[in-house]
Amino acid sequence: AATAAAADEIDAASAQSASADTRQLLSVHQLAPVIELLLPGLLSPSQKLRAAALQVMCCFDQPAYLGSGTPDNATTAPTDASSRPDHGIASPDKPQAERSAFEGCACDVLSTLRDIHLRPCTVEAGRRWSVALERIANHLEYGRVPGLLLPGLVAGLIGTLHIRFSPLWQPAGQALAEALTQTSTTAWPIILRHITDTQQQFLAGNSSNQAVAGEQQQQQQQ
Repeated sequence: AATAAAADEIDAASAQSASADTRQLLSVHQLAPVIELLLPGLLSPSQKLRAAALQVMCCFDQPAYLGSGTPDNATTAPTDASSRPDHGIASPDKPQAERSAFEGCACDVLSTLRDIHLRPCTVEAGRRWSVALERIANHLEYGRVPGLLLPGLVAGLIGTLHIRFSPLWQPAGQALAEALTQTSTTAWPIILRHITDTQQQFLAGNSSNQAVAGEQQQQQQQ
């Protein structure tokens, strides 16, 4: 509930784009600590909590896609496209074959996961989201996803596997496998920590199904 309230407050702040102070607070440079803080929410079995965490992250300016072949696990956070002198446009002296059609555009991987969590699961939506998740896997394969977003993306893909809608599972799993292959130093610690926590909860008798059942019961009462 607190995370959902925070999401609503940041949404309201984001609407006031004319305020320079507000834009500074929601700049891409402020995003990394927010992602780190909300990682547990992205891994939660509660879809409401995951959706709220993604909403908060998407209120911030998103970094630009990288050019194909740029390492995703670079330690330097990417610069927001709007703040770069070339506004995210590929340098003219860069070979055309190495340029990416996405380079310089705001990376939308987190907003894709947000929309998946917020919109109803239908057959038509399942096809659309499958294509979107396959596109995320493609971005990971070609090194387009900025390193800044990788922890949130990996955790968000794990959270997507909690959604009880089978058409999402295979493409989400493929995207997660691509993250493990291409960005292992970032992806593996998050996945291993989640597996460890899940195993401990299982051995303690605290199944994640209890949280899901409680959430479904609340929806029925509403």
